[in-house]
Parts: sequence; structure tokens; C-alpha cells
Amino acid sequence: MENMTPLYRQYKSIKDQFSDAILLFRLGDFYEAFEEDAKIISQELDIVLTSKEIGKGKRIPMAGVPYHSLDSYLSKLVQKKYKVAICEQVEDPALAKGLVRREVVRVITPGTLVEDTLLEDKNNNFLSSIYALNREYLALATIDVSTGEFFATEWRGKDAEEIIYSELVRLKPKEIILPFSLKDLLSELLSDLKREVDPKITLLEDSYFEPSDHQISYSEPEENYPLAEKSINGVLSYIKEVMFTIPTHIERVEFYKPQQYLILDSTAIKHLELLETVREGQRRGSLIWVLDKTLTSMGARLLKKWLLQPLLNVNAIKKRQEAIKEFLDKDPWRREMEEILKEMPDLERINSRINYNTATPKELIYLRQALSFLPLLRKSLEKAESNRLKELKENLPNLEPLYEELDRALVESPPSHIKDGGYIKDGYDPNLDELRKLLRESKDWLINLENRERERTGIKSLKIGYNQVFGYYIEVTKANLNLVPSDYIRKQTLVNAERFITPELKEWENKILHAEDNIKKIEEELFQNLRKKVIKHSKDITTFAQTIAEIDVYISLAKAAREYNYVCPQITNDYEVIIREGRHPVIERMLPPGTFVPNDAYLNKDKFIDLITGPNMAGKSTYIRQIALIIILAQMGSFIPAKEAKIGVVDRIFTRIGAWDDISSGESTFLVEMKEVGNILSHATERSLIILDEVGRGTSTYDGISIAWAIVEYIHNKIKAKTLFATHYHELTELEKELKHLKNLSVAVQEKGKDIIFLHKIAEKPADKSYGIYVAQLADLPKEVIERAEKILFELEKGREIKKKEIVQLPLFSEITDSKLEKLKNEILSLNTNELTPIQALLKIHEWKELIK
Repeated sequence: MENMTPLYRQYKSIKDQFSDAILLFRLGDFYEAFEEDAKIISQELDIVLTSKEIGKGKRIPMAGVPYHSLDSYLSKLVQKKYKVAICEQVEDPALAKGLVRREVVRVITPGTLVEDTLLEDKNNNFLSSIYALNREYLALATIDVSTGEFFATEWRGKDAEEIIYSELVRLKPKEIILPFSLKDLLSELLSDLKREVDPKITLLEDSYFEPSDHQISYSEPEENYPLAEKSINGVLSYIKEVMFTIPTHIERVEFYKPQQYLILDSTAIKHLELLETVREGQRRGSLIWVLDKTLTSMGARLLKKWLLQPLLNVNAIKKRQEAIKEFLDKDPWRREMEEILKEMPDLERINSRINYNTATPKELIYLRQALSFLPLLRKSLEKAESNRLKELKENLPNLEPLYEELDRALVESPPSHIKDGGYIKDGYDPNLDELRKLLRESKDWLINLENRERERTGIKSLKIGYNQVFGYYIEVTKANLNLVPSDYIRKQTLVNAERFITPELKEWENKILHAEDNIKKIEEELFQNLRKKVIKHSKDITTFAQTIAEIDVYISLAKAAREYNYVCPQITNDYEVIIREGRHPVIERMLPPGTFVPNDAYLNKDKFIDLITGPNMAGKSTYIRQIALIIILAQMGSFIPAKEAKIGVVDRIFTRIGAWDDISSGESTFLVEMKEVGNILSHATERSLIILDEVGRGTSTYDGISIAWAIVEYIHNKIKAKTLFATHYHELTELEKELKHLKNLSVAVQEKGKDIIFLHKIAEKPADKSYGIYVAQLADLPKEVIERAEKILFELEKGREIKKKEIVQLPLFSEITDSKLEKLKNEILSLNTNELTPIQALLKIHEWKELIK
């Protein structure tokens, strides 16, 4: 190191402190990376890799990006889950004695972003922290440092890992932290998250999760959440490490219990396409796409939260309904409110950046603009009659004094950066006014001096100028050098002119430059004082932002209800669900107006299983999904697509829809299907809603029928949950004779010769055909294939009973080798049948059949 340049030694000492991050080292107008970091950013950002000499004959790789384009490059690195340390010059190079002092001022990670250019407006940017004692006792703490939202939970029981996993899928954190010591214990959870959410996983020493001096309050101090507190400590310690501070507005964590809400696991969120479509991953075609008519980023994020966390509390749901209804009934008032919302910036994120000291003068202007509408909002809310909107009005903070302070201090159109100056109004600070007056007078003085010197010297072309290197000067062309007075001091020689200085001009130069420096210093100081005043009101600004977000969601749902002809459902704690002329909220928006065929649904304790049969494309899947979506809408407080409805709240919605292999984990379609069904049968309660579509299709026909039959029986006899079971297995319709709480439904079709018309109407009767060959014909299969299929179907249907008997009578062990037989015998004898669930038993039978094939 002693033979290396001072700059490299400085770089190396800083890099050693941030060895796990890409270090972007400020050199003039560029951020440079060296050695391995340079190779990474060259490859990831597609920029040129060069080199730099760091000692006699020694060069290292170097790559850099312009300082003014940093955010666009940072965005790419963060998306690729890199940790980046920003090293700045922390003193003026012009004033530095020797090497300019540099320090890391910020460490960027995917879960700790506050920069507006790196964030998605309508989505939270969560950092989650996991802690566990074992796989049956886990805790989770989650924060969005860009908005200040901070909440935590913990869960005990056999389903703890599954619940925490579902929460993480719902939250979709950009980064997850956990102790090194839990890496192996939670390896399966992390592997599943990698496939489903793909967050950055950051492993930390256990000490991060131990108690520290972090000052934070809890929403439920009387409750005991020992494990959640470990997760919270991890979050705060990590934030302090990468951001060098814990901002004052992060002062409270909200504890919640997942069972306070309707639990939607990752499978339900995906299969019901709440946030994006399954096939394309697009927002268009999802439920959030239909509902989101919000006017603010804060409202959009809250709407998404409500959609993924429907309520269980009937009174809380009714409060939301009342607010929506009031905006629905009072069109002029709603439009009045919309005019206020349109002017609202993202207050939550501006508030955070002010607390992190990264806010620009423009963002303080945006805050001032928002505060200017606070009196209008308060006055408008005086018209509110619903309880929740009245509560919001009463909770509005008094921020008028802060608005007045910002209005006195800030100009209307400030520059983007603090260093640029010019954002404090005249009249706000006497010292600043005096210096600005001096600058204005100096311009007049320089004009007068130029005129005086021209007259004194007789040099008509004489001019006074300025540049950053030489300061102020008097320029005289070479043709007039003979007229230069003796008191002129030569400063610079040009090709066609000479530049001079005089004692009088030098004195004014010192005054002017000193004034400019002082003006910038005073403005920065005043800005920081303003920032501190804003920080004192952080909690009130958060309350104001949350009020705006909630009103925005109510208005969005009211507009959806009006545009789509939604109604207010009756919400109860009863078991039954009654829906008259329900519609699928997404599909009806994708079809021409008025073409969607509505259907009824009726589930109660007498008949809580609907077995739905009928051909492909007739609408079975649409029907069962629309019931789930209507219930989600109802329990989040929204109006619903129906003529009328009574919804008894459900605690969880389970889905098993579609079929695909999980190639990444080597699991077949059938195994994935059975795992999902096994999860449902293990965790569903009487208050749950179960949606099953084509269960058993991943194996042979008779295996599939047997499994589907056993599943329906188990739900009927053991769980007693409201269930919609769509199937092609017409044999299952016989269950209606054996299971008193099951009823057969089918999708009506109309036959006209060989043509079939799908009526998309649900009828209370079983289907007698699948019409699969007709669907194949619609798909333009070759005519000879269709004709041959019809002949085969005729023969199969004619001999179905004989073939069933033959299949049943096949000798099970006819071709088993002695070794297979011994293995099978040992496994059967060692099996503890008392501990097997029905699904596990069926899976075992499936394994044995594969063994003997």
C-alpha cells in the first residue's frame, strides 16, 4: 500500500468498511468503481471498462457513471438486488488542503429505498425481518422506510411457517433479513419465497436482533410479543447500519394478528388474480385493475392493502360501506373532494424524505401545496354524515401554522437542488436580504466602474468580465495596451487581449464572492431549520396523508360501484352466503357491455357444498371464482357486482385451480395439486370458503375420481366449510344421494343438432355430458380426428360398465418382483395409519401404484 497513490489508499480504506457493497466513489463529475466492483457495473450497466494507475506500473479496472445520471444507474443495480454504497466528496475541492475528504453518505439496498426515482408510485417498498425459535413459532416485522409504515406479528402452531409465508407473499417485500443461524431452519421457506416473490435475502449476525437502545413505541404495549420484538430489533438495527440513522418519524410499530383478517394465502392471491393475471403477469385483467380509480399514490397503496386484507369485523366493514355509499349518493360532494385529491402529492414519501434529510426544496413546495388544501378538506368534511368520515374530520391535525411558515419562506418555483440556492423568499431573513441587496448593488457598481474606466482611459472597447478561475478582470485589446494606466495589475494574457485587476476591483470581488458564498450558506441553514420544523409535525403529516389515502379509496370504490352497477351487500356473522345475479367483476369488464350472464349462489348449513358439472368453456371456473371475488370485495367493504347479497363473513379462502408442473422443484402437476389440497384440508375451518376446480385431473381417471370423491366426503363430514367443487367427473354427481349437505349444479347448455350453445347459466341439476369433443371441434382439430373421437366415445360409453368391472378385477400384484413386494410389505407394516390424513393416504396409494407398474 505504501507504493500506492494517496487516492487509492483512501478508496481502499473506505472499501474495506463496505466490502459487501458496490462502492461508487465520487471523482469530480463521475462516480467511479474499481477492481471487482468495476467489472460488475461494467457488465450489469453495459458501460465501458477502463483502468486506472494506482502506483508505479500497476493498474486496476475502473468503470464510472456521470453524477447527474446516478439514479438511472442505481435503479438498474437495485433491480438486480445489489447493495450500493455512495461515497461523496464531503468538502469543497477548491478549499481542500491535499486530498479531498470523502465519506459514504448512504448505502442503497432494495428494501431501504427512499429516492423517488427508484420507487413505484402505487406499490409499497417493504423490508421484512424474520425471526424464529422453530418452525412452529415464527415472527415477522415489516417496514416501508419510504412511507414510515411499520407493523409486526408472530404466530405459534403447526401452520406458523405457512402463515408467515402467506404474509410475505401478500406483502411482496423487496428485501428480507434474518439471522445466519436460521438459514438452514428456514431454507424451505426461503426457497419457496425465491420462486414466488424473489426478494433479496440478507443474512445478518444474531446480534442485530437483540435488544438495543432504539426508541420505539408499540400499538399494544399490554400484549407480549417476545419474538416479534426480535424481528423489530433486526429491522431497526439494519436501517441504522445502512442509513446511518433511524428517522424520527419511525417511532411506532403496529402489532396485528393475521387472524384479524380474512386470510388469503399465496395460492388464492395468484389463482384469483387479485393483483395480476396468472398467465401474463399483467395488471390489466386483475381485480385491482377493475377497482383502482384512485387519484393519489397513497390511496392506490391503501386500496391494495385492503384488497389483500379483507376484514372479519362486521361493524368495521359496515363503516366502510357507509362512507362509500355517502360518496355514491352525493355526486357534487364527491367531485368537490376529487378536486382536492387531484392536488395531493405523495405526502407519505415526502414526509419520509424530509426525515431522512434527502428532500429537495421542490418537495417542501409540494408539502406546502398539500397543506394549503387542508382548510378546504376540513370544511368539505363538515358535510359528512357517515361515522367513519366524521371520525376522519375530527382527527385532522392543525397544520395551518406550518403552512404559513413554509409560505413565508419558500419561493413559488425553487430549483431542484439545495446547492443551487434561490429558494428562500426575500423578506424571510434580514441577513439574507442584506447580502442579496449587496449583490444587486454590485451589478450596478460594476456597470458604473466599467463606464468610469472607459472614460478615464479612453479605451472604448474596455470591458469587465468574470470567470471561475481568475475571478473579476478588466479586459483590454492588444491594440489599446498603450492606454493602460499604471495602477492596472496584469492578471492573464490572451491571444488578442490582456486582462487586468485593480485594487478597487479586487476589493469588490472579495465582497461579491463572499456574499455569494454566504447567501448559499444562509439559505442552506434556513432550509435545514425549515426541515426541522416540518419534522416536529411528522406525526400530524402522517395523519393527514392517511386521511387523504382513506378518502381516496372510498371515492375510488364509490366510482367503481356507480360505473359498474355494484350494490351494497348485507354483511353478517351468520354462516350463509346468498348472492342474487352475481357477476364476475373482471370478466364482465373484458366483455362487451351487458353480455355477461349473471348467476345466483346459495350456501348455508343445510347445503354448503355445491358440486358443479358441465362442459369446458361453459363457465364453471368463472362461476366459482366470481363467488370468491364477491366475498373478498364484500369483506374489504366494497360494493359488489350483484343484484343483492347477504354475506356471512368467512375466515379464509382456499383455492385449487388449474394444473401445472413445478419444474424448479421437480414436482409433478399431480403432486403440486395434492399438496395444495392437503394444505386446504389441514387448515380450513367451518367458516372458510373452499374453491376446488378439476381436482384429480393430474392422474388416471379412476384414481382421480376416487381422490375427488374422498375429498368431497372429508369436507362434508369433517370440515363442513362452504365449498364450490367444479369437476368433469360426472360420477361424482352420485354423491348427492349419499351426502345430505351437497347439491348438484351444472352449467346449462342447449343442443341444436350437432351444435351446442353454452348458456353460461347455473342450474340445480347434474350435467349428463362433458361435450369435450364439441370443444375440440371449436378448437379446429382436423375433421377426421373429431369423427374418430366420436366413434371411440360411442364404444367406450357402450362398454363402460364392463370395462369398470374388468379394471376393478385386475390382479394388483400380478407383475411385482420379489424385491418390490418385500419393499411394499415393509412400508405397509411400518405405516402408522392413525397419523395419516386422507390426502397423505391417497398419496401413499399413488406411490405404491407407481412402484408396481
